[in-house]
Amino acid sequence: MTEREFDQKVERATANFERRLETAADHLDKTVNRVWNRSRLFRCVSRGTSLAAEVGLLLIAGRLADRGNRTAAAWCAGLSVVGLAADMLIAICFRRTEK
Repeated sequence: MTEREFDQKVERATANFERRLETAADHLDKTVNRVWNRSRLFRCVSRGTSLAAEVGLLLIAGRLADRGNRTAAAWCAGLSVVGLAADMLIAICFRRTEK
């Protein structure tokens, strides 16, 4: 097998992988959007998981600061604050109205 043939096979394999990955991502996106729009429980669990992760980041930031890792603590706290602010902004701006 020549180098050119090898490169062509690698490019074909990469293109096939990319196509399959994009198809799977598109299917996942459509499925999650459909479930999000139809299930209040799914929305509550998703938001709760997000809030738990952000609170966890704040707790980790405190631990890191206590151990002297101030840079990592600042990043964790910053990400947590940004996430919490985004969640609050979304909750305020995009309230669902019951029909």
